[in-house]
Amino acid sequence: MPRTLLILLLLATACRREVPVLLWHEVGCGTRDPRDVPADEFDRELSWLADDGRTVVPATALLEPAKLPRKPVVVTFDDGAACIYRAAFPILRRRGLPFTVFLPASWIGADEAHRTTQPLGDGEQVPTMIWPELLEMEKSGLCTVGAHGETHLYLRRASEAELRRELVDAKAELSERLGSPVTLLAYPFGSFNRAVIAEARKAGYREAFSVGVGLGGAFAYRRRSIHRGADRAGFEEALSDRWIWPLLNHDP
Repeated sequence: MPRTLLILLLLATACRREVPVLLWHEVGCGTRDPRDVPADEFDRELSWLADDGRTVVPATALLEPAKLPRKPVVVTFDDGAACIYRAAFPILRRRGLPFTVFLPASWIGADEAHRTTQPLGDGEQVPTMIWPELLEMEKSGLCTVGAHGETHLYLRRASEAELRRELVDAKAELSERLGSPVTLLAYPFGSFNRAVIAEARKAGYREAFSVGVGLGGAFAYRRRSIHRGADRAGFEEALSDRWIWPLLNHDP
């Protein structure tokens, strides 16, 4: 058998379909941010998932690919805007769909009097969730909480001490508040490199998520961002098949 053909056969045998991991930032916040998807639009997008025969699975299910259903998809949110609790959560709860929220630990206030705000790209500010809201979602059995750094720092530019603090402190604070280990991480701004991955492993995370870049795999899942105004064709493009090669990516 020619060597080229043998190499192609080996690659074909080694590759596997990448599970679509979708990312929303705001739902129903009512801002000008293009990432702010109206609640009725978000509800319609979840219907499109059902129409396509997709099964929404928790992010943690990606650790056991052999147990995944035929057409899995993962729903995630970054930054923890309060509208996720107010607008997206009721829709997800009505549909019984699991989802993951990635939060910068220091942004979560203890109560209404200590609610923080987060900046959007054009200078607008939106309120962030507070602990009672986050705990309500987590106790529903649908929501998995993951870390998004301690302060949403750009991790590739962080010093060793800053990187350790961002990953270790965020994990410890969220785990203590929730009463269970937090093992998921989303890199702020989708930014990571080998040093960031190594520190994430050392901190005890089991999965980490980027945004649109990376080779895929347990520490570089490539999420697909959903913005306001996506039509069905554009949304289905976000669900299209992509492939990863476990031997080349960041899987353990």
